[in-house]
Amino acid sequence: MQMKTSNAISNICGCSISKIILISTAIIALSSSTIAQPVWQNGTPTVTPRALLLELTFRLDRPSYIYYNITRAHYPTVPLPAPNNVKNWSSQPVPFGAIDHNGSVTYNAGDVGTDVTIQIEGEAVPIEINHDYGILVTAEDQATGTLSQSFVINVTTPPCPDFWLDINHNSIGECISAGAGVRGYYEASHGNEIVEEESGVFTGTTWHVEWGDGQTYDYISMSYDDFPPIQLHT
Repeated sequence: MQMKTSNAISNICGCSISKIILISTAIIALSSSTIAQPVWQNGTPTVTPRALLLELTFRLDRPSYIYYNITRAHYPTVPLPAPNNVKNWSSQPVPFGAIDHNGSVTYNAGDVGTDVTIQIEGEAVPIEINHDYGILVTAEDQATGTLSQSFVINVTTPPCPDFWLDINHNSIGECISAGAGVRGYYEASHGNEIVEEESGVFTGTTWHVEWGDGQTYDYISMSYDDFPPIQLHT
């Protein structure tokens, strides 16, 4: 009975039993490889262009390593770069060919199922306003080393926005005579807190306030959107 079944199968596909076993094994291996790939979730990866930085957001279904490269021009989407190339390029010293910025991020077990965003301000060359960029991304399963498909995301950074200064005088630079009970007031803000917009304040922004009586205040922004606290001066 077994011989008849085997012969029937062999006659249908025109191959030997050993070949059938090899084909089945290959199909199983291919399925396992596909399952082992990190799965991107929530429409990620995405890139939000800011005036002087890029925000890369990702969410995955397992602990992974994310590899990224940034080119100073839009990158062709056909054909997509091989995932292995994206991984290898991400560890090269920059500039590397058309790549000016690269790196990797560890997406830990505690991050699984949540969005994680990193800010990229530039390595070899700072991110610029009104500029085209191509972002190449792939992910690697920490347990199996299997890479996901690669992505190319092309964006253009916006122009540098205005930021507002709120002071209790009519104009910046106005001189006053601070008598008894008179206080100076200084606050930097987004300008319109109701509508989300760029602040125009980036890492390394230096603030210097002269109160007019010999007293000064200095502050350095340590990260994007880092405003100095409100200052009152009597």
